[in-house]
Amino acid sequence: MKKIILLLLLFLASCSTPTSFAPQGKNRFVYRDLSGEYSYERDTKIIKNKVVTRYQLSQSGDQMRRALEKSIVVSEKGSVKINGKSQIVMRPLMSQYTVWLEGKKHFTQLKTLIKEKSLEITMDSPEAKWKGRKLIKFPGGVNFCYFSQLAECLSHTGVLGRLIAKPHQKVPLTVIWDNYPYLLDQLTNIENNVFGRAEVYLDEDEKSLYRIALDITGQTVFYHFTRNWELSKMSWVAQGITLMSPSEAARLSE
Repeated sequence: MKKIILLLLLFLASCSTPTSFAPQGKNRFVYRDLSGEYSYERDTKIIKNKVVTRYQLSQSGDQMRRALEKSIVVSEKGSVKINGKSQIVMRPLMSQYTVWLEGKKHFTQLKTLIKEKSLEITMDSPEAKWKGRKLIKFPGGVNFCYFSQLAECLSHTGVLGRLIAKPHQKVPLTVIWDNYPYLLDQLTNIENNVFGRAEVYLDEDEKSLYRIALDITGQTVFYHFTRNWELSKMSWVAQGITLMSPSEAARLSE
């Protein structure tokens, strides 16, 4: 009987503390930066073993929802052996990013070349410095996450679960700036490199939210997750960037 009760308790514990959650579906946020307020639509789908995330930024109040910038990133769930143990990872496959700066279209595509262990960057822009193709070798490391897919990357790999279970643990990861090089060039005090070394950790465990901190290039980005591990807010104080629900934006405006 004791053995049965113990197994039951272990089962309930595993159900209440998942190691990998797969949030997907459409969400609408309010995006604010130093230039104003915008509508930010986000959509994540799980297609077999692939995680596909799209977002589009448009002018707030624009009924036509004409894109000011848009992105699609595709990663694949896999695993690697570390010290004889299997660890779930997200393998970056490809991203496409388009932004209109002063009415002119700029495009970049990042594609992982597995055999070459490199990232192929293809750029198309009115400016000569942002045109052409180049290869950049992947740095060493285990956890790689596209910046615009960081929330899904943390939850699918189980990193988010490990951070919640061990609040003082810091997990190293490498951010891939899928908006490279265009918007990265406009950020303040950010190294102009498609790869960014970072650490993530649980900054605060609130009543209804987990606040995860991403330390990157001397700056901190905060991600707020619900108890179901869904992204509810993002704030990057150093850059004046905030992503929040429409209801919270309305409450702050009042």
